[in-house]
Amino acid sequence: LARNERTQVVIATHSPYMLDPELIAKRDGKIIVYRLTKKNGTSFKNAPFNDLSAKEHMEVITRLQKNPSFRAALFSHAAVITEGYGKLVFLETLQSRGLLSEYEPLAIALSEDQNSVKKYLEWLKGFGVPALAFCDSKCLEALHEDLKQQVVTVKENDLGLYIFKKFENECNSVEASNKPDEKTCKDPDTIYKVMMKADDKTLKDIVNELELNKYLDEIVKT
Repeated sequence: LARNERTQVVIATHSPYMLDPELIAKRDGKIIVYRLTKKNGTSFKNAPFNDLSAKEHMEVITRLQKNPSFRAALFSHAAVITEGYGKLVFLETLQSRGLLSEYEPLAIALSEDQNSVKKYLEWLKGFGVPALAFCDSKCLEALHEDLKQQVVTVKENDLGLYIFKKFENECNSVEASNKPDEKTCKDPDTIYKVMMKADDKTLKDIVNELELNKYLDEIVKT
């Protein structure tokens, strides 16, 4: 309608399904996507696609198409980018058990690889979405200093080792059922199993140890 009838059309939505990547990809200046945010009673208009190169523009479009959680993040109160399926399952389980309910809607999105964590954090900043990354020590070291403040990591620098120490007896390997091992503790199925079996106090202790509430409070209030 806007193209053919020279009519301005404004669509406001809270649904990620209305964010059509195909429309966003048309760089003719006639379709503009804004994300509106509010801080201290003042509204802000974020138009991240306007500042991207053609190559990066298409990369963002591709990620929006292939990563539904990334698209949902644009409609969330805050977002956490995870490096690997194990960390994704770990946080999603905490979320499903109600340990992160005060930050809902909270998007937990998977980064395709270690190098993409930086890109997601920068893209979400452009959209005005408060965001953290949950990754290991190698991922942390690869980030710029200004992004390291947005990273949550376990003290052991490896989630498998952290799970192993927390739930050693639950991480029995398939090959040797009576010999818990760190490799098994990294498996997403194992992480889901032990986290769902854990009592509320144990999960609350995990949230406190990782200081998840502290990190989320900081990014939401900034």
